[in-house]
Amino acid sequence: MSVDAEIASFALRHGKARGIERATAQGLVRILLERWRVGQRRWENEAVRIVEVQRRTQAIVPALLQAVTIGSRAFVLRELMPT
Repeated sequence: MSVDAEIASFALRHGKARGIERATAQGLVRILLERWRVGQRRWENEAVRIVEVQRRTQAIVPALLQAVTIGSRAFVLRELMPT
């Protein structure tokens, strides 16, 4: 069965209750994850993950925003910005 056929089949099964667009989007994500087994990136630790995501998503990133490891624990070091 092709990807388009799987999406159409999923949309027909679930589209009535949730709306065709949402069912199609959810079905596409499910099919892609099953088909290609997309995994999450491996981060060094949670602090590095948080800092990297904040840098990518914030419009104005604080100048002092970095991951700091002290011993075996990871921390996010961030300056406070006035609002």
